[in-house]
Amino acid sequence: MSNEVYYVYGYSDLQSCDPYFYIGKGKDSRSQDHLRDCYKKNTAFYKKLQSMLDYGTLPVIEILINNLSEEDAFAYEMYYIRQYGRRDNGTGCLLNLTDGGDGTSGRRCTEVTIIKMRQSPNSGQFKVGCPQSKEILIKRDKAKLEAFERLFCRHCLMSGKIYRIYKHISDVVKEGFSSCHVCNVLKGRRRQSNGYGWRYLTDEEKFEYYNRKEY
Repeated sequence: MSNEVYYVYGYSDLQSCDPYFYIGKGKDSRSQDHLRDCYKKNTAFYKKLQSMLDYGTLPVIEILINNLSEEDAFAYEMYYIRQYGRRDNGTGCLLNLTDGGDGTSGRRCTEVTIIKMRQSPNSGQFKVGCPQSKEILIKRDKAKLEAFERLFCRHCLMSGKIYRIYKHISDVVKEGFSSCHVCNVLKGRRRQSNGYGWRYLTDEEKFEYYNRKEY
């Protein structure tokens, strides 16, 4: 029986510009187990999952590379974590708390594993800024574009001054507003909610917001 049953996976959030927020390695249902266990643990990664589930959203789970031996899976896990960096040490966007490789930061790959990684057609394809990443992440980019089209704002009824721009309706709930009332204003069924106007951004406002790199 082949022992090449391991894979490396990535978790991403459609409401975030970060390509991934967690990289892991496993076999069988490991990539899904985090969702089941997230309320039992208290790390930044599990808090992120808890927050997403509480607001009714699910992470996108992608298998980055599969059919690996455990040794190769450790090596690829370390490779991807190094590519994207960790948030806790200021090197990137991932919520991983280690550099991978079964939780060790100093694990050394064998020469055979290193050669396999260099020869693999997947090697480097998820590197930030790599041209192929646009094709690989096209589904997620499409979802982000749809979210971009739904940008809306809270504004002054008298002057029209924009107080804040929102990416998701759940964000208004965090500020104590009724998502139902805000949605009705956005759909033209109400004039205001909580004394504010609410409307979708114009194309010009969307691109101005995008160019400020806030999206």
